Amino acid sequence: MISCKKCGGRMVFDIVSQKLKCLQCESLQDVGKGESDVKEAGISDTFEVRMYTCPVCGAELATQEGSAVSFCSYCDAQTVLTDRLEIVKRPDYIIPFKKTKIDCQKIYKKKLRTAIYAPNAMLKQGHIDSFRGIYMPYYVYDIEQKGAFHLTADEFSRDPYDVNYKVCTTYLLEGDVVGDYRSLTHDASNNFPDIISECIAPFNMEESVPFGEEYLYGFYADIPNVKEVYYRQYVTELAEEYAYYTAYNNRIFRKFSINETMEDSVHKNTFGTKVKNASKAMLPVWFLSYYMRGRMSYATINGQTGRMHADIPVAIWKYLLFSIITAVPLYFILNLFVTITPPNLLILCSAIQFLALRFYHKAVDKLQENRERVIKGGRLSEQKHIKMSSVVMTGIVCAIMLIMFIFNMTEDLFGLSGIFSPVTMSFAYRVVSGIITVAGIGYAIKVAVDADYVIEVNAKPPTFIAMGVFLVCGAVSIWQPVKDIYYYIACYGVVAAIVVFIITLIWAYNICITRPLEMFDRTGGDNSGLE
Repeated sequence: MISCKKCGGRMVFDIVSQKLKCLQCESLQDVGKGESDVKEAGISDTFEVRMYTCPVCGAELATQEGSAVSFCSYCDAQTVLTDRLEIVKRPDYIIPFKKTKIDCQKIYKKKLRTAIYAPNAMLKQGHIDSFRGIYMPYYVYDIEQKGAFHLTADEFSRDPYDVNYKVCTTYLLEGDVVGDYRSLTHDASNNFPDIISECIAPFNMEESVPFGEEYLYGFYADIPNVKEVYYRQYVTELAEEYAYYTAYNNRIFRKFSINETMEDSVHKNTFGTKVKNASKAMLPVWFLSYYMRGRMSYATINGQTGRMHADIPVAIWKYLLFSIITAVPLYFILNLFVTITPPNLLILCSAIQFLALRFYHKAVDKLQENRERVIKGGRLSEQKHIKMSSVVMTGIVCAIMLIMFIFNMTEDLFGLSGIFSPVTMSFAYRVVSGIITVAGIGYAIKVAVDADYVIEVNAKPPTFIAMGVFLVCGAVSIWQPVKDIYYYIACYGVVAAIVVFIITLIWAYNICITRPLEMFDRTGGDNSGLE
């Protein structure tokens, strides 16, 4: 602990002044000028910290403070963490915190203003006050390139003898690559998910300073537990991809159509990429965790730039309540201008269910892509192309909805029911309902075949419900009972099916953006990142 020269009180690093500040008399001292009561380790490249270990998940945090820690930043466990003294390797650089805790709370609250479906617990001031400043360990790489590249490309031109043909000329594009990349960073803790780390990047390493223990006072620090060599291939691939895109976007090559993928080009080209230097740094991150049904969501803010990443789940009851509140006034407004008969209402509901099924299908695809992205280490997966048959089917149903709406309006305004015989009207209803029923059941079967588990949620049961509801709606429309209650019961079935779609998607979405409670194994290995 660093003591104040004036009153002997405890001093912490003050973000606003970028100096050490006494908690009692509020006097300031320059960093590096205070007298520390902690014994010097005796080895210049190491220093002594108090290491806190969570008894629930096993995560560890280091600090220069001597006070007890009452909760874990990684699993949100409200328990006293066990502590011990440990010698750790001194990093080369540190970027002091630039954003205060109040700044983080403002950024977080601004984000939550747009998250109207967020759980109430995330909005409470007590939860927002739990932001904790943690210095996360990073490896900082300097990379150089000196090599050549070879790309094959095509150039298309008009045939001078026949305008109906084009001439394709293939070229070999060659050039030299000379690159110098400074301060490529990658977090060095397996506690900190790489996806979150990439979302709050980059850090401006030009503002880094030589590491000093005084910057840690009042904050916590994570300790590197992954060796630097493991990330060399990652940063090397980043540099090679950048070299490829630079060559690809060269203004001299713009008239050509390069016919190689980036992976093929990087694989065959010799860019001469190598890591010139690798250093260790502590970079500032504000950390907030939220526990929900056995899973964790995190809000992290770059302590230098204020860039934020937040996993905000959706409260199902809030979504349904908001939908009901929105639907009630809309219902009364439509009643003022539109009067729709029960048969038309049922056909309209069936068409809406088809569109809801279409939305469900696309949403499931997106969630499955997100799962693949997580499995691949956070990289974006390729977008799936929408099949033309699905587009055509959706267009047909939209056209049927429009025709039925116009028909219902003209029937009320101009009395078309008097022009057409009841038999003709009945036949028209049966044909339209039959088309929607067959199309709906067919598309539901297609979705059931395509859909699988979305993260941990089975996406197929809602499609079976949709098949049953389509069948009931079609049967009622073809039967055309005299009592309206049968039409309304079928319409309620459509509403129930759509609610099942929504609940399934929200459930899958919440699992998708949260993470299971990790158990960090600290036994054996390079526990403190010492090499």
